[in-house]
Parts: sequence; C-alpha cells; structure tokens
Amino acid sequence: MTDTPVYIASDVHLGAVSSEVETSFHRWLEFAAARSRRIVLNGDLFDFWFEYTGGTVPGHERTLDLLRRVVDGGTRVDFLGGNHDWWGGRVLTEEVGLVLHHRPQRWRLAGREAWVGHGDGEGPGDHGYKALAAVIRNPLFVALYRRLPPEVGNRIAAQATSTHGKTGGPTEGERANAARLEAWGRDLLRRDPTLEVIVTGHTHVPARVEVDRDRWYLNAGDWVFHRSYLRLTTGESPALFGWEESPLDAREES
Repeated sequence: MTDTPVYIASDVHLGAVSSEVETSFHRWLEFAAARSRRIVLNGDLFDFWFEYTGGTVPGHERTLDLLRRVVDGGTRVDFLGGNHDWWGGRVLTEEVGLVLHHRPQRWRLAGREAWVGHGDGEGPGDHGYKALAAVIRNPLFVALYRRLPPEVGNRIAAQATSTHGKTGGPTEGERANAARLEAWGRDLLRRDPTLEVIVTGHTHVPARVEVDRDRWYLNAGDWVFHRSYLRLTTGESPALFGWEESPLDAREES
C-alpha cells in the first residue's frame, strides 16, 4: 500500500455536532485508514481546541483514541489548524501522533503538486477576521490564554462559536466566502504554473472545479451539512464523495 490514495476531510466541528455525526465521522476515519497511508485533516476538526497548562477541551477522548490507533496502525495523519483549532500542541503531536501544521503546506500528493490550507484569511477581504486572527494567534496572547483554568477558557470560547444548532445548509455569507475563496484559488493556479491542485476547507461548501486541463480547485466541504471528503489517487482525477446521510450524490464503494 505504498501508493495508496490520500484522503482529505475538513470542518467536522466535533463538540458542536451531534453524537451521530461524530460516530459517522469515526466510521469514515476507520474506512480511510483501511485504504490509505495518509489522511489530511484540513482544519476545524474540533469546534474548539486549546491546550492549557492545566488540561485541554473535554469530550474528545473517543476521537483522540481512534486517531492514536490510526497512527499506530501505520497511517500518517496531517492536521492543519483551522480558525477553530489552530492552537494544537503537545497533546496532539506527542500523545496522539498527529503531524501538526500551523500554516498552509505545499506537498506532493498522489503525484500532484498541491497547496493545502484551511483557507481562513486567504485572499482579499475578510479584514475583520484577519485583524482578530493577528491577535488570537499572537504568541503573547496564546501564552496568557494557556494559563487560564480550562473551564474558564472553554466557556469564553463557547460564547464565540456559531456552529451549534446550524441546519439547512451553508448560509448566504458562507456561500459568498466560498465564491471568494474559489476565485483566490483560481488566481493562485494562474500565477503559479507549477501547482496542480489547491485544497481548502473553511467555507462548508464542497467544491471540485477543473480550472485548467487537469488542474483543480478543491474544497473538502464539511460534516456539519455535507459529510463530504476528497480522495486523491495517482493517475486519476481528484474525487469528491459524500459519506453516510450526505446530500452529495457521489459515493465511494465501501
């Protein structure tokens, strides 16, 4: 299995989705690990994740244990921090075994030159979020927040999230962000002819767009509305699939 497919998912938002969605995602992880030696989790796996001096965010023990078993079974799991879970550290790397990234990556995936990032803060616009990110990702802010009692820090973060209770599909604002991010990805492909694939998440809108001959803009979508994921396979076009109860038509044979 040295040339197995690469599986990519993003925006699961564990902690803000139902236990049924969480269990469904766990089944997908097992499915992907049985078929691949590389899984990429492209941001917002958790609705909030932070590693304090005195602990972490509770309630994710099953997920962390499963990821640990996936890694121990020989599958590399890359975790790119998103706007909800950028603050990973020792627990995810040393205790679970994930390969943690705090910025977008450029990789060779399934024979293609790929740019991979969550997508938050990319391209023009979204100035309010960019200003906020500059503060909450500042090393001094992170060091001070880390010293909070976990129950206090988690309570503050819970007031800032809007994921809980979302229904009906992506909002108008999320679709506008999706269009803006796709336009940015198309432009990046035009500006860098060595790139073959742009992979994002963040917008909760799945996308598989051939921008030029066999050059692609991809968005893994989410598990809040779509339960979608990407598969990159050497010698094949990128594939976008839906998992259990997904509204997407395309399904991968199990």
